[in-house]
Amino acid sequence: MGKSGLSIDFDLRAEVIAGLVKSKVKNTSVFVKKLGIFKRNYSRDVEEIQKETENQFVIKVNRESFYDMLPEDLFHFEEPQKKELDFPAKTKKRREQENNARKFFAPFENQFFEIQTNLELIERQTFESAINEDLMHTFFEKQEVFEMLSPIQKAKLNFFFPLAHKFRGKVDFIEFMFCSIFQRDITCSTKRKQTNAYCDFHAYVGESILGVDSIVEDYLTESTEVCQITINNLKHDEVLQFMPEEINHSLIIHILRFFIVEQMEIEIFVNFAPLQDYTILGIEDPSFIGYNTVLS
Repeated sequence: MGKSGLSIDFDLRAEVIAGLVKSKVKNTSVFVKKLGIFKRNYSRDVEEIQKETENQFVIKVNRESFYDMLPEDLFHFEEPQKKELDFPAKTKKRREQENNARKFFAPFENQFFEIQTNLELIERQTFESAINEDLMHTFFEKQEVFEMLSPIQKAKLNFFFPLAHKFRGKVDFIEFMFCSIFQRDITCSTKRKQTNAYCDFHAYVGESILGVDSIVEDYLTESTEVCQITINNLKHDEVLQFMPEEINHSLIIHILRFFIVEQMEIEIFVNFAPLQDYTILGIEDPSFIGYNTVLS
């Protein structure tokens, strides 16, 4: 590779490349050199990769630097114009001023780049690991709730939880997530529930403000947004797993809180699977309607 550098044929972010280099080569320093955004519209993020020493790399990127963001007058000083303008000398001087400004900001830009690269490494380690205990404990403050999860459920939630901020309130995603975690036919829906609050406060005209501390009539109608989770096709011996205070019921509520708005109520319903065993009158003796025999 040498000083001439290496270019890649596909567009990757510089943080990805720096993270790969750091994870594969120990005691490696990766620096970034920002060239501006002139070529970014038709070129890649990484323009060139140079190997300065055995453990030192420089990645040239087509990105804005502090020099490009700040006003031009901060770095270039115009001298009083002379009768004969020396354009080559003037261009050379401006180029020298630009290089000096970019060198001045390079340590600050590389410090930010180091933080971004470390974040990239943390994200990769999170998604490469089937179960990230640190991530799980971030979302499960109570150890007993965390211990309810099976290893497969922990691995799946390891992927779902980092997406919570993107899919909050998305019914389709919540359905897919719960179906995957519990391996059940689970549906999700939202609705608004109307409630009437009785008001026994009476005020005289002039002593209260309508709509602020007083209402007309004795009842105030309020609406609450509700998220309904329905577990379908449950056998009779499986229903208890989703009853209040049981493991799956507690897990659904705890997980759902990260994917809905804060003040939303949660309702959980169960639907029984159709009975597969039927009793024909007269086959079993004795058969009593409503006692050991039902009609459906």
